[in-house]
Amino acid sequence: ITAAGLSTTTAQGLGVYSDFGSIIYNNIVGDVKAPAMSSTGSYLTGLLVLGSGIHRVYHNTVYLNASSTGTDFNSAALYLGTSTGRYTLANNILYNTSTAAGLGRTVALQKIGAGLDQTAYNATSNNNLYYAGTPGVSNLIYRNVTDLSADQTICEFLNRSVLTGGGSRDAYTVSASLSFA
Repeated sequence: ITAAGLSTTTAQGLGVYSDFGSIIYNNIVGDVKAPAMSSTGSYLTGLLVLGSGIHRVYHNTVYLNASSTGTDFNSAALYLGTSTGRYTLANNILYNTSTAAGLGRTVALQKIGAGLDQTAYNATSNNNLYYAGTPGVSNLIYRNVTDLSADQTICEFLNRSVLTGGGSRDAYTVSASLSFA
């Protein structure tokens, strides 16, 4: 999938889009590109989940490895794009090695709205692999675009997840570099 053209507002290159409560499972998403995207409000996204309701995201593999000639370029393997949705994420590989540009970020899991509290992020979320390249300011495991919180490493993310959710949420979630054929 290639999103053509230059974005200066909120356009997105999307692999899978879902809205208003959904079950997204058993998908392989890759080769999503936006070669000229340029805006801090735009995102190249493997899975975009919007709307209120209960969303279940299970057994998906997202592999992003894109770049852009634009000034600012953002990408997110999974973008939870609502402040009122409730999410359960289990057994997913969210792998993003795209090249951020300017003020952009390369993110495995991105969210808007309330953070990873018990209401928004279900306690049964677990067994995921999140990877966004070598940890750094532009390469993030988790980012919240509302409160500007961000985690560069899986340890930071797991501390946030367990502290705000309690119990064993994300006890078996990891980060690792993989080879895709």
